[in-house]
Amino acid sequence: MRSFQSYRISSILWWRSKSLTALGFAFLVSGLCFGQHTSAEVSMINFNVEDGLPSDEVYHVMQDSKGYIWISTDQGVARFDGRNFEVFSSRNGLPDDVIFQTFEDHAGRIWFSAFNCRLSYLEDGEIHEFRFNDQLLNALNGNPIPATLKVDTEGNVWVGYNKLGIVKVDTIGKVSFPMKERAYVLQTFIDSSELVYGSVSKVVSSISYDTLHEAVLSHPTWKQPLNVKLDEVGNIIRVTSLPTNEISISTGKRILLLADGMRSVPIILSGPIISNDCIDNVLWVGMASGGIQEIVVEDDQAKFGRHLLSGLSVSHTMRDRNGGLWFSTLEKGAFYSANPKIKAITNNLDGTTLSVLQLVALSDSQGVFVKDRSGNVQQVSYSGRVLDKLTIGSVRGIFRMDNSIGIGGGGLFKMNEDKTLAKLSERSLGTINDYRQGTNQIICAGQFGTSVLDEIEDTIRYYSVGRVFRAIFETDSTALLARFDGVDRINLNTSELTKIANVRGRVEDLKLLGEELFIATRTNGLIIYNSDSTVVLNESNGLPSNAIYCISIVDRERLLLGTRKGIVFLDRSTGSWDISCLGRSGGLLSNRITAIDTQDSTVVVGTRKGLNIFEMGDIVFSRDTDIFLDSVRVSGVSIDKWNMEIQLSPVENSVEFFVSGICYDCGGRGVFLMQVNDKTVNNESGHFELNDLASGDYEIRFMIHDGRSEPIELGSVFRIKVLKPVWERVWVIITCSLLILTGALLLMRYVLRKKMKRDKLISDTYAYQQRALTLQMKPHFIFNSMNAIQNAILSGDKRVAHKYISNLARLMRSNLEHADADTIALSDELDMLKTYFDLEQRRIEQIIELKIELDVSRDTRLYGVPPFILQPLLENCIWHGFNHDRIDEPHITVRVKEGDNTLLMEVEDNGIGIDKAQKKNSLGAAKSSAIIGLRLELLEKQHKFSANFAALDRKTEGAEGTLVRFELPLLLIDQTKS
Repeated sequence: MRSFQSYRISSILWWRSKSLTALGFAFLVSGLCFGQHTSAEVSMINFNVEDGLPSDEVYHVMQDSKGYIWISTDQGVARFDGRNFEVFSSRNGLPDDVIFQTFEDHAGRIWFSAFNCRLSYLEDGEIHEFRFNDQLLNALNGNPIPATLKVDTEGNVWVGYNKLGIVKVDTIGKVSFPMKERAYVLQTFIDSSELVYGSVSKVVSSISYDTLHEAVLSHPTWKQPLNVKLDEVGNIIRVTSLPTNEISISTGKRILLLADGMRSVPIILSGPIISNDCIDNVLWVGMASGGIQEIVVEDDQAKFGRHLLSGLSVSHTMRDRNGGLWFSTLEKGAFYSANPKIKAITNNLDGTTLSVLQLVALSDSQGVFVKDRSGNVQQVSYSGRVLDKLTIGSVRGIFRMDNSIGIGGGGLFKMNEDKTLAKLSERSLGTINDYRQGTNQIICAGQFGTSVLDEIEDTIRYYSVGRVFRAIFETDSTALLARFDGVDRINLNTSELTKIANVRGRVEDLKLLGEELFIATRTNGLIIYNSDSTVVLNESNGLPSNAIYCISIVDRERLLLGTRKGIVFLDRSTGSWDISCLGRSGGLLSNRITAIDTQDSTVVVGTRKGLNIFEMGDIVFSRDTDIFLDSVRVSGVSIDKWNMEIQLSPVENSVEFFVSGICYDCGGRGVFLMQVNDKTVNNESGHFELNDLASGDYEIRFMIHDGRSEPIELGSVFRIKVLKPVWERVWVIITCSLLILTGALLLMRYVLRKKMKRDKLISDTYAYQQRALTLQMKPHFIFNSMNAIQNAILSGDKRVAHKYISNLARLMRSNLEHADADTIALSDELDMLKTYFDLEQRRIEQIIELKIELDVSRDTRLYGVPPFILQPLLENCIWHGFNHDRIDEPHITVRVKEGDNTLLMEVEDNGIGIDKAQKKNSLGAAKSSAIIGLRLELLEKQHKFSANFAALDRKTEGAEGTLVRFELPLLLIDQTKS
């Protein structure tokens, strides 16, 4: 793009080579006075393609209301946030890569003026083309070079073109030319006309042309317009209005006219002017390949100030809201001076680089004495001028000596008031550290120990104590030594060493303030030691670095530290140590500080890259740090970023936040933070994405953190509500619950009814099975009874037969009455059991005693039992226990005992027992037992209980007979009836 640069310069400038004799005469007779003033340089940071700029050819620099720096180049526009550059080009939507100027309107939109005369603007993170570009291009004659751009509060767009003048495009697309005559108009013309918004008649200053060689200047504060002859000046290309009601006019030559309504005075510069910008009462005039010249206008005088960036073409100058200066160049990108009030001296008198090792700041008349790494000592004024170089051979150290300076090298020297050097001693000393006024002693530090020189007697004492880095007097007879492992106190009379502070690492500097000792260490920060306490300041409590190289005490409450990462200002006037930092980004030449000293309110800082001098009150310790919301996307679609309440669907939800921030003090530490309820995440890009959020409410905050101070929070708090799925919503849950409950009830009803039918069927089945088993016993009993009646009749015993028939009929009548019953009263069961026993007693030859034992809490008529449940067991006792053998005093005991929800039934006899009965093949007993077992099994299934049926041979217990026991459920008559 070098060919384009040449075209750009030649299009803007009319360079001429006519005589300047008339201008020189005007300069001499003018009422304004111009003087020459030589000043120091300023510390600058160069931003170029290596730092992220799209090109080194920069035309314009602008800071928007948020604090972003916009840099226009021939390869697009770069936005700088203090840490990184974000580049916008034709690939992002710009109409052309060559952008001459940017401008922010009242709505916060960033406008771009391109080489092809098309306009565009950035809004909500997207670039839009100006909708009236076609109307604008149709009205332009040819392809003029756009020089300036403004958008007023009513939305009218004002564009200045060289050779064409000002063009206005209103809100309906109408294009007009407010100036009657077309002429050269560049940026500062409209910049100085801030009231041009809305009406051209309200301009602060204006130009009209009578001919191509004459201009008429006007200003609201002037009594009358001023005619300016341009025959020897050239064409006007830049016009700037000053706060002092003067107008500066730059031309295509080296002439700058300064007009005050009465006259115009030319100022001759060293090169052709390509930019002319006013900041307060200072003009910054950029020249083609000539750098930039500072011109201070005050009290009817104009003085040349600093001349910066020699050899470069400075196209624009801008001051940011932190007070820093930005210079755009056509060759090497943009230059930034964070604090122009910080003076910088980078070269010695011979032009070599100044690398500071030691310095001493004396009175205003004496200035600063600097020792560089070559062993040379130079005197520098507080204005930043290198005044003199002291030639005394290789210097090993300089120090404050009374109100002057002492120098140690090939002897000991002291500077007199007339700046001559007086030699005090021929002795070659080490690195001189301290001078004690009153005793006239000088202490030195060295590789093998320390030494003390008496200035008056010219005697020296050596103390071989090992390597000493710094030595200072504590009293007339003691000194403090900085060592590898801490600080030692040495008695100068006895050479006794005492350790007063243990430090892991090298001690770089020592300073005494009353009873407090300030210890600068290379690895552990600053240690403040006194007899009562020890305080440590390091990176953990606010210092930028633990490497402290030097200390300067301002007063009892304030001191300065020189560290690896800049200067630290410590102030304890509030009761605790307040920490402020200043580094290269704040205007210093380097972050690594090698020496520091103060004189009244002036601070002098030495680095390997030179010397900085500044007033303490001119320092800006903290600069812009802020955070902004750029855009919000929900499921990939942009929404209104000011909508603080966001609702998301319950499935496949996503929300993206794009935040950006200004952080000029962050360095490499700045990060963005997003707090979601109580959880915090961070990144450096500012792009946060939330996906697949669970149902619920979320509160989201955004912050930017520079790594040192408290995070800066975005003023807006977003509240996201993720809706519950349909199936989780209250009305759906209630409806579904009712449906489910209704269905469950219907199902339960169906199941219960089916179960009831099934249970009834099972119960009926069990009842039928019980009755069937009962009926199996009846024929067997009737058969036996009929045999007994037959035997009684055959034997002729009619009375017995009659009684037998009567009891049988009674028993059968009871059986018929309970034929369909599942249970009968226990009393009925026992009555039938007695009747049956009476019938059987008459059939056998021996008399058997029947005992019935009851242990129940209720009347036996209230208990329900299955009919004929005991009769088979009684039958077994009679016919299988006693029928085969003669048993003495045979008896049968029937027991009924009430338990917990059960009736325990026992039938016991003293017959032959189970084993003998089985040996005699008593099939009847086996069949009766089988029938009882089946009946009990059916009862267990029907009533869900365990009968615990057991038939025991009493032989195992040492007795005779058989015991049968089982349990029945406790059934009451009223329950059985229901």
